[in-house]
Amino acid sequence: MKTIDCEPRDTPRHDDPSSGLRSLRAGALLDDTGHHPLWRVRRGLMAISTRDEGDGERTHFLAVPGDLIGVESLAGEPVALRACAVTAVEVEPLACADLRFQPELLRQAYAQSRRQGREILRLRTGLVADRVRQMLLLLGENAGADDAEVELPSLRRLADLLDASPEAICRVLGRMRQLDVLVTHRPRAARLSTRALNELVLPQGMSSSLPAQRMEPCPVP
Repeated sequence: MKTIDCEPRDTPRHDDPSSGLRSLRAGALLDDTGHHPLWRVRRGLMAISTRDEGDGERTHFLAVPGDLIGVESLAGEPVALRACAVTAVEVEPLACADLRFQPELLRQAYAQSRRQGREILRLRTGLVADRVRQMLLLLGENAGADDAEVELPSLRRLADLLDASPEAICRVLGRMRQLDVLVTHRPRAARLSTRALNELVLPQGMSSSLPAQRMEPCPVP
């Protein structure tokens, strides 16, 4: 689908809290949706939930590079969302002064929301091992290479995204390391192959506790 590029609100400047590209570390909130209601993700993954759910909010969908955040503002609706970085991200505020662009942006947002709904469904249904694989594939695709080092979300974030217990996720990641599908070099970072993940035949009970089998510590704190 053709993407309409609205003008950045100001000259891009990294890490400037008032204008341009905004860089956020994993776990940080995009806290400027009141001042700049419309954003586009340039790099990384963001989890989107609603503000009024408080500390117990649940992620509704993920925003990937190219996705719009705060598109409700184009329809005159208040932007009541909570955007949290799943990995390190870059986002850019957009301004659409030309009203002719807004219908196309709304169509883009509609297609985006349908894709995001399918993605979150894949991440939350089926075996836990398959949910973890889908998440790793999403991270690998976002990295833009078949064999790439990716930033792993925290176990707490993974549990929210995958609707699974941290313990089950940790066991699956450990088994994937044993199968050499996932190689961890340092905390919260791993090298993976999207081709190997797609070809992996998931053993039954990957998320089950196997006390007789020695498991290495979980790679994600």
